Amino acid sequence: MNVLIPNKDTLVFLANVQRKILESYNSRFAPGSLAVPQFPLWAFFDFPSPKKCASCSLLFPCLGADEFFFPAELSFFSGGRIVTARLKIVFASVRNSPAAAGSFSDESVQELFPRNERVFRTGEASVENNGWQLFSSVWHKC
Repeated sequence: MNVLIPNKDTLVFLANVQRKILESYNSRFAPGSLAVPQFPLWAFFDFPSPKKCASCSLLFPCLGADEFFFPAELSFFSGGRIVTARLKIVFASVRNSPAAAGSFSDESVQELFPRNERVFRTGEASVENNGWQLFSSVWHKC
């Protein structure tokens, strides 16, 4: 499984946004509907890892049917043209969600997105039980 990994500063930024959103969400709904944080804050994908990337953008967080995620757009060169892939950085799972899927409106983080990333990594990841390992990582600078 291939993976996109934001740089260290972006990971800290995403963890702070994750905390704010989960505190807000969990304070609004009954204890039966709980959003539980997930790690690592990586975007997993199943196509070959790109050799040369053009851009990477993190978009406003969304609430799916049973998960919160940061949408990411990764543009890379493939066959002489630029291809854009939409990825998800899942940051929480939601149990017994009363909310409908779609955008989650949290005004405290709204002005922080979209966020264009200049430096990030791609690589191969192995996820087993509650642990993960990264192999063959490559740094990209746009």
